[in-house]
Amino acid sequence: MKLITWNVKGLGNLKKNLSIKDTFRKHSPDIVLLQETKKATIDRKCLLFFWGRRSCNWLDIPSSETAGGILILWKTELYEVIPSEFGIFSATVKLKEKLTDNLWWITCIYGPSTNSDKSDFWTELNDIDNLIDEPWCIAGDFNEILYSSDRRGSSTSIPQQKFHDWVFEFSLLDLPLPNLQFTWSNFRENASCSRLDRCFVNPEWMTKLPNTNLFGLPRVVSDHCPLLLNSSLPIVGPTPFRFENMWLHHKEFKRNISKWWAEEVPSRWAANKIHLKLRSIKA
Repeated sequence: MKLITWNVKGLGNLKKNLSIKDTFRKHSPDIVLLQETKKATIDRKCLLFFWGRRSCNWLDIPSSETAGGILILWKTELYEVIPSEFGIFSATVKLKEKLTDNLWWITCIYGPSTNSDKSDFWTELNDIDNLIDEPWCIAGDFNEILYSSDRRGSSTSIPQQKFHDWVFEFSLLDLPLPNLQFTWSNFRENASCSRLDRCFVNPEWMTKLPNTNLFGLPRVVSDHCPLLLNSSLPIVGPTPFRFENMWLHHKEFKRNISKWWAEEVPSRWAANKIHLKLRSIKA
């Protein structure tokens, strides 16, 4: 599976659409998540221009005048949509893979930029998560930083505890972005930069597709970089353990680790005890 998520800062400009089309041609995504389309209506003629293929379908949340807008595209020869969920800040589709009958939940996020809407945003994400017990990918522009190091060159911004709590509560993996530190810039002298765009997956996703990786693509038509998620087929062998730094920020983390480490394990050998304790904690 190949997925591109991108805050395009508006569709409709010919030069911009040509650049979007070129990005899709180079990377041939199976699924595309676009934020801030700034379009009240999306039609097939518009999609054919930059998607370049007829075998696609889409769902969208219209913009409010020239603000916002979410668009999800997928290849119809690969997937069919079963149900879909629409919120104010997100669109979610359940895709059935035609070749394997595997089910994948995909959520496209365009988070609010105003603090007054943040509470409603996290409530909406919690409501979505409570519906899902299958592989799930949540990607888009969260308009929020997860760590203090996610911002540079602007006024101090403290990561929202609700963001950490949401990630921790639902055991989400924040996919590393090895080739980029920031995904947004204002392009000014002494530029401000932030990591506003992210991609999370749940444990069920990693069980199915343990080789999922995320990469930043060149910034061409927007102040946001597009992100490319690439999931290959699973390999033989155990799924590698991934430690998430955000776990350290959870108020119950140290207490739970101490409790789990103190539990008795059925072994008399010191080395094997350590092995079993570590395996228990990872589980």
